[in-house]
Amino acid sequence: MITADCGGSNNHRTRLWRWTLQRSASESGLKTELCQDPPGSSKWNKIEDRLLCHITRNWQDVPFESHEVVATLIGSTSTTTVHEVHA
Repeated sequence: MITADCGGSNNHRTRLWRWTLQRSASESGLKTELCQDPPGSSKWNKIEDRLLCHITRNWQDVPFESHEVVATLIGSTSTTTVHEVHA
């Protein structure tokens, strides 16, 4: 599975990227799934910048053994301001 934030769906770079991705998947024989990034995770959403330092501090020195571990670490992050983190 590939997640991506490609911007607008009708620009020429997005169409070329999708075409190239399809060609690569066809040549390799791999089943490829493309999903858009979830709402709020775009590079244009500045809340991500304000939370990332707190999230990474929370998971320092913890091995990522499963998706559940990562979701728990993100979900248990807290800040001194009113930002809430939900995973």
